[in-house]
Amino acid sequence: MSDLPDGTLPGGEGMPPAPPPAGGAAQSPPPPGAYQPSYGTYPPPPGAYPPPSGAYPPPYGPPQPTGPDIGQAFSYGWNAFTRNAGPFVIAALIYTAAIMVLVVGFYVLVVVGMVASGAADSAGGSQDAVGAGVGLGIAFGWLVLFAVMLLLSSLLQAGMIRGALHTTQGRPVTLATFFQFENPGAVLLACLVIGLLTALGSLLCVLPGLVFAFFAQFALYFVIDKGLRVMDAIRASIALVRANLGVMILLYLVVYLIQSVAGSACGLGMLVGLPLTVLATAFVYRGMLREPVAALPVR
Repeated sequence: MSDLPDGTLPGGEGMPPAPPPAGGAAQSPPPPGAYQPSYGTYPPPPGAYPPPSGAYPPPYGPPQPTGPDIGQAFSYGWNAFTRNAGPFVIAALIYTAAIMVLVVGFYVLVVVGMVASGAADSAGGSQDAVGAGVGLGIAFGWLVLFAVMLLLSSLLQAGMIRGALHTTQGRPVTLATFFQFENPGAVLLACLVIGLLTALGSLLCVLPGLVFAFFAQFALYFVIDKGLRVMDAIRASIALVRANLGVMILLYLVVYLIQSVAGSACGLGMLVGLPLTVLATAFVYRGMLREPVAALPVR
């Protein structure tokens, strides 16, 4: 036999159990997998982790966009035009035809005046007096023609703006939309004032006229859409453009490019280019005022 303590067999058989811990009975170990963490529920459940560094939202909500997207504006303008092409094109044709009638009528008057001058000269009249009278008549005719053409062009723009504003509000657009104004006197006065100020600015080395036209481009929108008076509308337009200068510069350049290309096709391209650019500009106008734009009807 070995020198093992009494009652102990080789291999540990017959060994007495270990004494219980002091102060309590013997405890059997928990089954596998039953261990519980002693300090809460670490790690946290899925989804409870904090966001990574730099992912915290700003303290005052998400940053606001600086203005509507220009690409989206022209996409909207094209889709809106294709859904209302008939009224827009017919209205543009009516205004353009009126301008062409005036131009042709003026040249007819010039030819008649020159024939009358030649007839008076052959009859022995004073050539200097007749020539001076014809020259004054032509100059006066040019002035009247310019004023009327400026007015008709402004009314064409105002009609297109009204049609575009109706479109952005989801209102039906008919041919009457382009000729019926809720405040015709204010619209007419706005067309005259804006046209004359632009013309006067253009006479001063051109640049002042371009600058005024750039900042006052939403004046008719405010007159037609909000019912503002002319000077209030001009001030509102200047403030709106200044607050969104980057967007407006890009919009102005794209509108100028489209209308230049459209106007080079014997003017016929303007039947598409003018409504397209006005609809896109109306979209930008609503966006800068943070006003909703109605969804276009599904074709």
